[in-house]
Amino acid sequence: MESRVYRPASDTMLAFHKSDAPFRAIVGAVGSGKTTAALWEICYLLPRHMARMYNITHTRWAVVRKTYDRLMDTDWYEIDSWFPQNHWYAQRHIMVIRFPKSKGCPAFGVELYFRSLDQPDSMDKLRSMNLTGYWIDEAHEVHEYAKYMLITRLGRWPRDFVDPFGVEHKGSPVRYGVETSNPMPINHIMYRKYRWVGTKIDAKTGALEMRRPPGPVPKGRPAKGYIGWWQLPRENEANLRPGYYEDMLDEFPESPEMRSMLVSGKPGFKPEGKGVYRNYDTENGTHMANGPLLWVRQIDPYSGEDKGVPLYAGWDNNGHNNLACIVGQVVGPFKLQVLREFTDERMNIIDYTNWVLSQLEQEFPGYTCTHYCDPAAFSKFSAKEGGMTSNAELAMEACGIKLVPSIQALDVRINCVDQLLKMRDGILIDPSCVGLINGFQGGYVYAERPTMGINAFHDEPKKNPFSHIHDALQYLVVPIFFPAMMKAAKESLESRMITNNFMPPWERQQMVVPGAERVYSGGESATVDLDSRFGR
Repeated sequence: MESRVYRPASDTMLAFHKSDAPFRAIVGAVGSGKTTAALWEICYLLPRHMARMYNITHTRWAVVRKTYDRLMDTDWYEIDSWFPQNHWYAQRHIMVIRFPKSKGCPAFGVELYFRSLDQPDSMDKLRSMNLTGYWIDEAHEVHEYAKYMLITRLGRWPRDFVDPFGVEHKGSPVRYGVETSNPMPINHIMYRKYRWVGTKIDAKTGALEMRRPPGPVPKGRPAKGYIGWWQLPRENEANLRPGYYEDMLDEFPESPEMRSMLVSGKPGFKPEGKGVYRNYDTENGTHMANGPLLWVRQIDPYSGEDKGVPLYAGWDNNGHNNLACIVGQVVGPFKLQVLREFTDERMNIIDYTNWVLSQLEQEFPGYTCTHYCDPAAFSKFSAKEGGMTSNAELAMEACGIKLVPSIQALDVRINCVDQLLKMRDGILIDPSCVGLINGFQGGYVYAERPTMGINAFHDEPKKNPFSHIHDALQYLVVPIFFPAMMKAAKESLESRMITNNFMPPWERQQMVVPGAERVYSGGESATVDLDSRFGR
């Protein structure tokens, strides 16, 4: 049997195949043709290129995935389907594919080693392999150490070869690594390791033009020789059944995070529960700035000096690890810009506070700031020197910072942030705040309860690294915006009551306060008792 005919599904795939970069990646939504492009690259296109250019007629490749079942059900099955002439050696998990001589190319063979990394000793499977290259599917799930191990095995096959001019060489002249993946979180190493490009050639440099992924600009410089393509939405739709993506959108009505990742191909977390906020725009990214946010400066009306606007900080500083701080500026009524986040899992409260304050002084010289913190940070505990102290007291005494307790009520905090998200430009986040953004995009959730066939969730958000940075945001938002929200709700209620007095009794209905219902009920209609601060 012969191989089936393959044609690249899009310009992105064509650019991927034409590139001579040693390490390449394709990231995109489900059904975008990533797997097909990658398997053709390592099973035929690269081996054929090496046979023609270097007279290397036998190459070895590792096909890697996190779990054995997915490796065999997807990757092995697809390769077997595209190249039915293969020989499968089940005991050694090796597939051999041979191709006959063709015009300008000698006969060549490909040896594929299928390896999963789902066992504690999985890394040892890679130590003794001699490879030409590798393909890692769903690469964002594979540990980075495994990739490093694979890289050390590249270029070891063939051990020697004779080029078309009859000259003998030792080792392989080239090495290749291919990674394919669904969108990963923006703090994943793949996100910043690759130089993301498009499909057009830059006329000045002759290289592929830069095309940033649909998220924040990656931090730092990409690694040398690493080129990646982040696919546009629905690139392969013509090769899928009609309504493929529309049906998928209907299947995730309660999970905008999944729709954003799997359909739109945007970076994010696979949620481990129900998102805490209703109004964060995951799909369109309206709450995330396209570039770095600048500290707003203004002329002081008294001194005439050009000064930065006052800053506000929220601290989750109760406990001895997983400390978090959010720093922002208010740029208008109900408008908050989040400029920086600071997190650490090891520092004690004094070192952490000093570190944050020094960073603020470097980035915002001459700043003034109001610091709101977790009220529990004032809880007393026994001090090493004797007596009682608290995290808040330690920070204030040792670091010279003045901390103001915020509001503890969780429902009020969550709803206050949610209301700000609903307002136009209510919250705008600097791209550097990756922990906060990842929390919004699926990390900060209500964990699911293990019930039979019922979508039941816990009443409080799941405790994880994202919950601390979001607690810090809430401690910042509530004291600044909650009083104004309450005032607006009260004025709206009074206005509605005056109007209602002129209605006939049979037309009067239960009063629902616009704005107040959103502050307290998370979007569901509810009558609000203004004497109570907590009416969710």
